[in-house]
Amino acid sequence: MSKDSLTKLFLNKAQSKIDLFNQDHSNIGLIKVNKSFAPIMGICYHENRMVRFAMRIIAKKKLKLFWVKHVDAEQPLKSWFHCVETSVWLTPHDIKDEFNSADVLRHNRVVFNIKGNKYRLIAAVNYNYKIVYIRFIGTHADYDKIDAINI
Repeated sequence: MSKDSLTKLFLNKAQSKIDLFNQDHSNIGLIKVNKSFAPIMGICYHENRMVRFAMRIIAKKKLKLFWVKHVDAEQPLKSWFHCVETSVWLTPHDIKDEFNSADVLRHNRVVFNIKGNKYRLIAAVNYNYKIVYIRFIGTHADYDKIDAINI
């Protein structure tokens, strides 16, 4: 593909997201933000408006490998994944608003209780880049054996 065709493809995808935003942004995790903010990843400019997209989750494969071993965790993990990928977290308070049982630790680590605290998921959150890195998923007993801050 030529550079021009790649640029057109990117702009078409961005325009599609903007069109979705203009129709109904409540279901797809998009919000308007003030243009005076410094540019960061996860945003798109359209007609002098800045649109910020939802969180990206790194390492979904870890979740899939875990739910193959623990079949009862599949649906709760899929639900967690969907909820996070449609969220926009700017601060730890935003996480606590959605997951009131989550524990926010130092170094932007967050511990989520999965399936009624049977499983624990530790994620590192980069608020500026809108990325959630899955650092650990395991049983409650496995969680007790690790250092959640340094994992």
